Amino acid sequence: MTFEPVPTAPRALVELHSQIRVGRDLLGALLASPKMRRPWRELARRIERPTEWRELWGEIRYALRCARKPTPSRRTKRRRFEKIAAVARELAQRIGNGPLDLRAYEYFAADDWAILGIEDWPTLDSLARSDAAHRVLTHWPSMVELLRTMEKRARSLAIEATTEPRPVERKRRAAEVNAMTRTICGYLVRRYGSPMYGTVAAIASIALGERVPKETVAQIYRRYVQKGRH
Repeated sequence: MTFEPVPTAPRALVELHSQIRVGRDLLGALLASPKMRRPWRELARRIERPTEWRELWGEIRYALRCARKPTPSRRTKRRRFEKIAAVARELAQRIGNGPLDLRAYEYFAADDWAILGIEDWPTLDSLARSDAAHRVLTHWPSMVELLRTMEKRARSLAIEATTEPRPVERKRRAAEVNAMTRTICGYLVRRYGSPMYGTVAAIASIALGERVPKETVAQIYRRYVQKGRH
């Protein structure tokens, strides 16, 4: 089948289309759709390097995976959480009172401590690390305590999984739209300072095979931000 990208399609993605197999049909649809003439032009005003176009394509694919993530059955979810609880319990038992039964701060990487303002963490001895950690947080649980908490939480989620309602088709489709638009808008805000609702609406409409209005995208993302998840 002949592939004919619209005039505004980015050259970097047109070239990428000839090099990939996974996701090629979707990328081709985005590059060839008349609905993407304006969105590609809008994106080109912000994107400067070919690597940024590839990064955007990676984000679109990731967003679609999030949207199309299969919903496990209630029994599958219950068993998964029960297994996590059992593993957490066993691990807590195995490391208890041993050399790995440390306070949680000992498992933070040096980069994490640098972000918290403690740049000399790798050079500190155990007492100095304890002092530095407790200046950041007055109480640090042990790894065994964290694993016990994880076990309790997993068992609680296993119980919840047996009583949660089954998703109906209409709600499932709405969840797909929500997941995809939130993901792409969030990326564009972080990268370019704008959610670009119209652009995201066009991308989502083609990727999901249904009309996603710009107004719907704006409503979804604003609600997402208001909940403090951005």
